[in-house]
Amino acid sequence: MADTDAAMNGGQQDMGGGRPIPPGYASKIEGMATILQKGNEVFYNPAQVVNRDLSIAVLSYFSQQRASELAAHGGGNSRNKKRATRGGVQYTGNNQRDGLHILEGLAASGLRSIRYVKEIEGVSRVVANDMDPSVVDAMRRNIEFNGPEVVEKVIPSVGDARIVMMQNQNAFDVVDLDPYGSPSQLLDSAVQSVSDGGLLCVTATDMAVLCGNNGEACYAKYGSYPLHKPYCHEMAVRIVLASIATAAARAKRYIVPVLSCSIDFLREKCPETNSGYTIGGPYWAEPIHDVQWAKGILSYIRSKRERFAAFDKIQGLLTTCIEEIPDSPLYLNLHDICKTLRSTPMRHETFRSALINAGYKVSGTHCTPLGVKTNAPWSVIWDILRCWVAEHPVRITPGSSAETILAKAPELKADFSRAPAAVQYKGKGKAKVPRYPMNPEANWGPKMKHGRPSKKIEEGGAHGGEEKEKDGSTAQQEQVEEAVEAAETAAPVVP
Repeated sequence: MADTDAAMNGGQQDMGGGRPIPPGYASKIEGMATILQKGNEVFYNPAQVVNRDLSIAVLSYFSQQRASELAAHGGGNSRNKKRATRGGVQYTGNNQRDGLHILEGLAASGLRSIRYVKEIEGVSRVVANDMDPSVVDAMRRNIEFNGPEVVEKVIPSVGDARIVMMQNQNAFDVVDLDPYGSPSQLLDSAVQSVSDGGLLCVTATDMAVLCGNNGEACYAKYGSYPLHKPYCHEMAVRIVLASIATAAARAKRYIVPVLSCSIDFLREKCPETNSGYTIGGPYWAEPIHDVQWAKGILSYIRSKRERFAAFDKIQGLLTTCIEEIPDSPLYLNLHDICKTLRSTPMRHETFRSALINAGYKVSGTHCTPLGVKTNAPWSVIWDILRCWVAEHPVRITPGSSAETILAKAPELKADFSRAPAAVQYKGKGKAKVPRYPMNPEANWGPKMKHGRPSKKIEEGGAHGGEEKEKDGSTAQQEQVEEAVEAAETAAPVVP
């Protein structure tokens, strides 16, 4: 990905295709697409390159799978497309197979739609919709700037995405929704707009709500009550999946998750502490990835590595998704558990070994390098911690949860001897795959909504704040680095 600033008093040439850049605009190159940008007139977030690259990879693999399925059924098309008028643009599906038909419901600059046409084989049409007419004007400019093939295949549309989808029921092979915030209000129409066997791509950026900072808001949007716990990032994914599944059920349809990732946020008694449980949900409890899909997508991006600016990030993400235990919802944070007992955390390798030696499965999680997924019950996990504390005594506060937990004798005698499977490379002579690569630059993350003036951080102020944060989180950073090191070398284990 690269930026090119255009001079204010005259046009420049685009580095990719020699096209003149209008005066006052900057060109931003991502993948095989180039868009024009003037200030913050249209929302563009460079950090979302991971999301867009991953979408390219998923849709490319889906296109291959879709073609194979249709060929196996004699080349017919099961889609029942309807004709509809959307904001003056008429989209007509047909019953003859003519490539993928895609809807990007909130297209903004049109970057994603342009990349779909230029980088994915078998795309016939992309409807790029946005409800802001000025944004769609900018989108049209970007479509024209990317040449005749894009002009022919990308149809700009002005309108409410919900109405567009309701007017085009069962019409698209792929519906892609990446809103600024929650997708919840779009789901009922989205599940009706995608064709049978089609692909629904949903992005949610309201992680603060999904991770439990505002439980009432999450329940109002998704029909699920979140818990503010260490496993909240995977829980957020499962909340969104449960909401999509519920919307699909209302339309007498069902979903099969193929890849679900978190990228870059009655009262019973607990038998260990005799305290009350915190109840949340409902959540999606089935697997959140299809391993064969993840492997297929990983193989595809490796074959087209030069196309993906976020290759390292996506390769690590897909690798950890493949390695995850599929039938163990959520994950635990070893450091958080040890904090409950006021104990020094053991190394991840040691914890993995104890679980393996006890006969349980263990893996990492794509959500965080500090996470551990296992099918071991909490009684076994606490017994392992009791045995650890017995060898590494701690000061116990009277009346604390730690006192209650450690007062019980462990039923399991933990074996901390190194299990060969706890830390192993994927194969001799093979390079390690970085599971959790660092972000490419400082302040890598969400940007302001379009239309707002951009703010620049003074260099001195940024360094000052950065230094302060570094001083206050050295121990945590060391823990993360240790966990990353363990995750880089550890493979999923099934005894």
